[in-house]
Parts: sequence; C-alpha cells; structure tokens
Amino acid sequence: MATTDYRVQKNIDEIFKLINYPLVTPQALLDNLDLEHYSKITYTKCNEQLMVELNCSVLGRETKYLYTFNIDKKLQTILSKVENEEPYLIFSRSDSLKASIQSYQQISKEKAC
Repeated sequence: MATTDYRVQKNIDEIFKLINYPLVTPQALLDNLDLEHYSKITYTKCNEQLMVELNCSVLGRETKYLYTFNIDKKLQTILSKVENEEPYLIFSRSDSLKASIQSYQQISKEKAC
C-alpha cells in the first residue's frame, strides 16, 4: 500500500511539474557555451515558438540539439541530430505528460482493486 501511495504521489508530482514548470529555460541554455564542447547557439522565433539550436561535439561528432519552447518559454521538445543521421526525439512534454497521466490512471486502478 505504501509503495502504491508513493507511486501515485510521484506521478502527481511529475504531472504538476510538466504542466507548470519550464524544466529548462532558453536563457539557461546560453550557459552551455561556457562548456568545452559547445560551439554555437542560435535563437529563432517562429510561429509563436522559440527555437534554440545548440551545436557541440560529442565523441568527436558534430551534434545539434534543437529545443522548442512555447510562447510562455516552457520547453516542448528536444531533438538531437548527429551529423548525417536522422533527428532523434529526446524529450516531448506532451508525450511525457500523456505517459505520466496514463501511469497515474493505471496505478489508481490497481489501488482500487
């Protein structure tokens, strides 16, 4: 029972965080330029969204991280693109929120039984 209560509270906390917090801000990404492997950061506003492209070298390969923020500067997605490879979705706020809600609902059903 205590484990289930902990899991429920953990899901509630995660859902609250995904709805209310930026998680990372566009301004915080600027600090990455102080790190050795980061070389360039570009900010672009497009269709009420802020796009941030962060270039760096990972294991000798040029890598771009593409961050998308909504108008409230809440992180929406992070994509990673290594050289000539297809972009890889690292984070999606909507997918994470959906998964957390589904997990909460599943735990709540288990608890009710």
